[in-house]
Amino acid sequence: MRQGSAAAALGALPSSLQQAMAATGGGGTLDDVAHVVIFMQENRSFDHYFGTLKGVRGFADRSLLRFPGGSDVLRQTRLGPLGGGVLMPWHLDPATTDAQRVRDLDHGWSGTHSAWNGGRYNNWIPAKSAWTMGYYTRADIPFQFALAEAFTVCDQYFCSVQGPTNPNRLYQWTGTIDPGGKQGGPVTDNSEKGYGWTTYAERLEAAGVSWRVYQQQDNYDDNPLAWFKQFQSAKPDSSLYVNGLQRRSADAFAQDVAAGTLPAVSWVVAPEKQSEHPAYPPAYGADFTAKYVLEALAAHPEVWAKTVVFLNFDENDGFFDHVAPPVPPAGTPDEFVGGAPIGLGPRVPMTVVSPWSRGGHVHSEVLDHTSPLRFLENWTGVKEPNISAWRRTVCGDLMSAFDFDSKNVSFPALPDTAALVAACDRQDGLPDATPPASAPRPVQEPGTRPSRGTGYGFDTTSWTDTATNRVWFKVVNTGTLGAGFTAYTVNYRAYGAWHYTVPCCGSASDYFSALTYGGGKYDIDLHGPDGYLRGFKGGRPHLEGRRQGPSGGGPLPRPRRAGHAAPDADQRGRRPGGVHRLRRRRDHHRRGRRQRPSDAHRRAGRLLRRQRHGRRGRRLRAPLRGPYVRLTAQPTRTGPCRGGVRADDGHSFGCLDGRPALLVCLIPSETTE
Repeated sequence: MRQGSAAAALGALPSSLQQAMAATGGGGTLDDVAHVVIFMQENRSFDHYFGTLKGVRGFADRSLLRFPGGSDVLRQTRLGPLGGGVLMPWHLDPATTDAQRVRDLDHGWSGTHSAWNGGRYNNWIPAKSAWTMGYYTRADIPFQFALAEAFTVCDQYFCSVQGPTNPNRLYQWTGTIDPGGKQGGPVTDNSEKGYGWTTYAERLEAAGVSWRVYQQQDNYDDNPLAWFKQFQSAKPDSSLYVNGLQRRSADAFAQDVAAGTLPAVSWVVAPEKQSEHPAYPPAYGADFTAKYVLEALAAHPEVWAKTVVFLNFDENDGFFDHVAPPVPPAGTPDEFVGGAPIGLGPRVPMTVVSPWSRGGHVHSEVLDHTSPLRFLENWTGVKEPNISAWRRTVCGDLMSAFDFDSKNVSFPALPDTAALVAACDRQDGLPDATPPASAPRPVQEPGTRPSRGTGYGFDTTSWTDTATNRVWFKVVNTGTLGAGFTAYTVNYRAYGAWHYTVPCCGSASDYFSALTYGGGKYDIDLHGPDGYLRGFKGGRPHLEGRRQGPSGGGPLPRPRRAGHAAPDADQRGRRPGGVHRLRRRRDHHRRGRRQRPSDAHRRAGRLLRRQRHGRRGRRLRAPLRGPYVRLTAQPTRTGPCRGGVRADDGHSFGCLDGRPALLVCLIPSETTE
């Protein structure tokens, strides 16, 4: 907002917000948090809302997923993999159409998996219709943009399920959809059969932590606790019923804030028209967010000063998002239903509103609906065992979205939502928005945005095996967070995707048979979190016996026998002839400065290199029982391990007594032949 209009906007705010803006505060810690409010809205994708927002991973992303033949993920075709005309994201313009009331699209389990298309991410229009490519700009949804500018927006927040509302909400309230079918699951649709597993609200109750669901008589059936047998059978005077199912007045949340009785954990459920579910307008949801939640907190600065609000969306409806989500390799426990991955699903908006997340930051750690539960685990000490090991490895806990050393309890000037609702109502008589025959490439706002730090760090190398004509790559995790990776065979062979999990302090490697399936040529992209991208491209001479140097430079290793796998050329492609190169790109355009590895990351990297050269540690062997990718966890002294998973053979990796473990284990891998 320009300074000239800021004062006018402030004068139009309710007096409670103006008073809160005058409050100031010093530093804080996690222990200073007294209340966590989780407010989940309905059915919008990240690109649909924030693809044009400056400084986030939006339409100007420099790590776009490439498609064969020089195309990319923004250039979706009307027939999907079969081709047809190209339709890029197009503007839903409320100035000329009733675009705030865009139609509801397919968002079921089958339709979303069809758009995902085995990870190829090229079937959005056939699965969702041309409306999937519609998006808004700052002028269209100014309140949502203003929140992002004032607080912290998460641009790597994915919905938990490639599917509809109910299973995604179950992940936020319980951490699972019961994929094993033991307590009424697996839940992949919006049916409500009556479930029996334990919810997080019950765990808080057992631990003596106060909690409550704030819902009105109209709750759009968005309270998942009502779908559980233990709540359905609860007595009206029981805590489960009073706090979990009781319908409350429109000012109940504000009354509890004013009375000082706001519980430690609150879940807010909006009425149908204010849920932002298409075709209900974003302006109506903005008005509810401002009046029901934010003004109630701002009216009492002493409560606001110790409150965290997570504002997220359950799923993307059917709206396009250009960042393909990480998914687990086939066979990962608790992450597949009927052979299809549960998630992660497309990105959805998430804004972290608190005195410790002010300043218009972007947070780029991979997150999903289990992440707010992970934050609650850290804050309350109440664990949620329903969360799968894979999600604990790949998804964060939201802790790094905050700066607890810098507390700013002032409240920002936000647009007048009553005026936005009035403008939206005037648009109701305009013609419906309709998809164009074609659209220009969408433009993202110029500029950068301060970034919250993440713990990602990776060392990627590649080499060729001249005896087998295979191209190998290896990713070593030198950071403090686990990650999901996907390799794409872009050109010279069938377009496909292969998925990998690389835990904290671990590694993953795989090969592609370029001579057999690409006629000697290969063009492979490896995508990871936060725009991490490495590309491998080469031609036939490279696979006919010419040995290359290591991808990090340096001398050629001496082969121990004929046909030994020889590492690649250096990462800048300076091998004579240049037929093989490793492209190095990472999306740093949205940061004011390039992130450098911390001292802890450097120490971890040195230890990993020593381990590879046999200077430190020992290896524990795991039995080989099929096609596996070797994942290695190395010793480090850089701090606690942030996750870990368990292989099918029973061997663990990633953590041992809360520390990175020195293990070698094997997990099933999809064949890359």
